[in-house]
Amino acid sequence: VFEFQKEGLCGSTGIVKDEARQLDPFENYPYLLTDEISNRKGLNKLFDESEIWYLLYTAVSAAKDFQKNKLKLGDVRPQNIFINEDGQVKLANTYSWPNEENNYMKTVLNNDVTYLGTFVKLFSPEEVQELQNGKHENSLANLAEAFSIGLTIIDAGPLGDATSLYNLKSQTFDSEKATELFSQWLGSEYSDFLKRTVLSLCELDPKSRSAPAEGYSKLQPYEDDIKNLKEFASSVQG
Repeated sequence: VFEFQKEGLCGSTGIVKDEARQLDPFENYPYLLTDEISNRKGLNKLFDESEIWYLLYTAVSAAKDFQKNKLKLGDVRPQNIFINEDGQVKLANTYSWPNEENNYMKTVLNNDVTYLGTFVKLFSPEEVQELQNGKHENSLANLAEAFSIGLTIIDAGPLGDATSLYNLKSQTFDSEKATELFSQWLGSEYSDFLKRTVLSLCELDPKSRSAPAEGYSKLQPYEDDIKNLKEFASSVQG
């Protein structure tokens, strides 16, 4: 949840207080996180760590709840995180937007990236491999979602556009560039606990990657601090 300054979205300072919830398409959430990221980077005004924690906790909480019900959010990225005029944040479930999900599956099954159009999903490395092979492995979907959450958080930081890791025309993922991006993230001014938590979601090997439910379990003891924007990470050991 973001509490915007009087001038509105541009240059706002975020304060998060609401529950993680799936987007109700009938509610008015006119702003996108991608707009807020762009505006802040243009003003050289970073998200506070407390705001990053809230975004992360919102995402892993929503993904955990969907996983529990054998569902998935489907496409976590800044363009699918919505903000209303009161600064409340919601994540969109792309099954509410079937054309996008169908276009991804058409791309996988037909090995034809023209189905994607302008659809820029934050693919995990294994999803890019699916594009190459034309075969979808549903058992990895939850871990792929974790990767998208981690990249979304990094995208909100000071490091640049995470979509630069992909070349969808050649159906490739630049692992070397990803490793460099993750190294830059480790060098950012955020706490070690935040940086390690995010990177645990971004392991290139899905077998080593934390699932959203694991991220939620790690952060749940600090839920009150996260929701109330209190500093807590410097006291966390390990």
